[in-house]
Amino acid sequence: VNFEFQEVEEVEMVEAFAAVVAVVAVAIIVVVEVEDNFLKMNSYYRYYIILKILHFHVLQKYLPTDILEVK
Repeated sequence: VNFEFQEVEEVEMVEAFAAVVAVVAVAIIVVVEVEDNFLKMNSYYRYYIILKILHFHVLQKYLPTDILEVK
């Protein structure tokens, strides 16, 4: 068993989790700041938009290829 590889993998997972937490915090702040505009939207679309932003951020940061270049 290669413990070094396992340690690196755990560190990457922690970094990924920290990135998601940071983006969630920013998304919550943005939602609170522009709540007037978001109130006009159905709550389903509000959360859908936030989830898409998070999904894109995580994929963009941790996948080896750039999503924008994938065809």
